[in-house]
Amino acid sequence: MDPLARKEAEHERAQRTVYVWQLPRNLTEKELREFFQQFGMKVTDVKLITDRVTRKFKGIAYVELAEMSMVNQAINVSGQLLRGRFPVMVKGSEAEKNFAAERAKAIMMSEVGMTTRVQVSQIHQAMSEHDLKELFSSFGEVESVRLQKNDLNHSKGFGYIHFKRPEDAKVAVQHLNDFEFGGQKIKVTLMPQSTLADAMAIAAGMNGRELDGIDGLNGLINSAESRAALMAKLQRADVSASPDASNTAALGAVLNIAASNPLLMQQMKLAGLAGVSPSSEQEEPRIPTSTLPVVYNPSPCLVLKNMFDPDSEDTEDGFTYKDIEEDVKEECSQFGDVLHIHALPRSTGVVFVKFRTASAAQSAKNKLHLRWFAKKQIIAEFVDAAAYNTMFS
Repeated sequence: MDPLARKEAEHERAQRTVYVWQLPRNLTEKELREFFQQFGMKVTDVKLITDRVTRKFKGIAYVELAEMSMVNQAINVSGQLLRGRFPVMVKGSEAEKNFAAERAKAIMMSEVGMTTRVQVSQIHQAMSEHDLKELFSSFGEVESVRLQKNDLNHSKGFGYIHFKRPEDAKVAVQHLNDFEFGGQKIKVTLMPQSTLADAMAIAAGMNGRELDGIDGLNGLINSAESRAALMAKLQRADVSASPDASNTAALGAVLNIAASNPLLMQQMKLAGLAGVSPSSEQEEPRIPTSTLPVVYNPSPCLVLKNMFDPDSEDTEDGFTYKDIEEDVKEECSQFGDVLHIHALPRSTGVVFVKFRTASAAQSAKNKLHLRWFAKKQIIAEFVDAAAYNTMFS
């Protein structure tokens, strides 16, 4: 089976799988299979979730049904008693959310290799647009330079370079990232062509033609009229009321991507969307989610957010944060050696992980970022290794 067909088959299986909890600890696969069969459903697979160390059943399971039409039927039996005294709870899988999140992320990031635009940050206050153009013109024809300034016309320390050819933009990034310019090192990264306007349009189910009339510079929302036009189109799209869960999930993916992308976050704020929550169920932060600085170049250290909910976890018998650390370490070890791990108590699901190499951390980030777990979307970000070592020394 070719990779695409295999992925489609896995996605179809995930859609037919339901999540089941509140199960007795001595339950067998056979008994759970028979529970669903008594309501006329055909079960093709049952997976009981056990503790990694003790191998004891944790009271939760995944049940794969034979047909998609049986999923709603299974959800409708939620609350039915098993053995006459255990109310079994059932919900659908989050396969659609995972699929939509991957789609939104892929659309936004796949064009990086073809982009002609470069973002530059940590620019010295004395540097001008002319200085930037002289520097970047060494690598190819520069069509425009835009240095961001405040109300007093002072540089904000970041800006954008627009090359004529994508290959020149790529070479500039390779040579100038961490280059000392004006006495301090600048950060240079490629900008995806699909920025906020495109990504929000995707989330709302719009196409390119529907964005006609939204003025902007290569996708940047740069005026009050542009922001108003975008908001009006989003309101007409009525994403929150759409029966297509993938649209809502895609919007959530865009909002979560913005949390780790300074360009998108800036545009979110400009569009008045920075305070929008990707999920109506998302809670206010209990304590700061991370006390370590996030970095955008690969680091051996990661922070994973939304990995657990302390309110619900604390109610489980025998629960400790050590359990979470062991589960996360087991998951992360497939990417490389894990040297240290720490679950932050009473946080919004924060887990710090240190790998032996930055490449292992990169692989983990690529796999875990924006995945859905227990109704929450995981955010994976690099953190400064020196600050990590200081915090946990």
